[in-house]
Amino acid sequence: MESLLAGERAQAEETLFRLLHDAAFRKDYFLDPSETFSEVDLDQLEKSARRVLQLGHELIRTFPRSASNPKLVEEFLASPEYRRTGQISLSGYGLSAEEGFFQFCSRDPLFSDPVSTAHSILVDEFVGGMIRILASNPAPDFRVESSLLHRRDDGWLAVTRPEGRWTLHAVAGGKYISGAISDAVAKQLLSDIAAS
Repeated sequence: MESLLAGERAQAEETLFRLLHDAAFRKDYFLDPSETFSEVDLDQLEKSARRVLQLGHELIRTFPRSASNPKLVEEFLASPEYRRTGQISLSGYGLSAEEGFFQFCSRDPLFSDPVSTAHSILVDEFVGGMIRILASNPAPDFRVESSLLHRRDDGWLAVTRPEGRWTLHAVAGGKYISGAISDAVAKQLLSDIAAS
């Protein structure tokens, strides 16, 4: 009996997640709603879903070029990558929304080719955004999984190459530092990172 109730609860949680995060599912669901959510206030559900979508649109600040397509943001909010973020209280200590979005975009053919301009812009926006977040929040309430971001004694470090130019992103003493670096400096930093 207990496993049956747990299964029903998990199904209800899944349905609620999709009602809040997946616009296409929400539209189709109420054509033939299950008994579980047949009494849902549709206006309140739409308001809640708009708040979720607003949170997704905040990603545009971190990814001004990569997240410029609102449809991409909506797809992210309905994705498994979004579920891994700490934005959903049921998931506990998760990734940042920014890292979830980066992972989501990384499997999109537009961004997945490592030599493409779109990929290098995505990487640079992600790394710059994350380093800025970590500068203002040195003890974040999310996990950092990306191999692009490297923890240092006094902060974080990343080296990117957007559109063919090496860029350093770092946090030192709580301050964000970013700028172009030479090939020699980039190679030395990448060597140091690989050795650590």
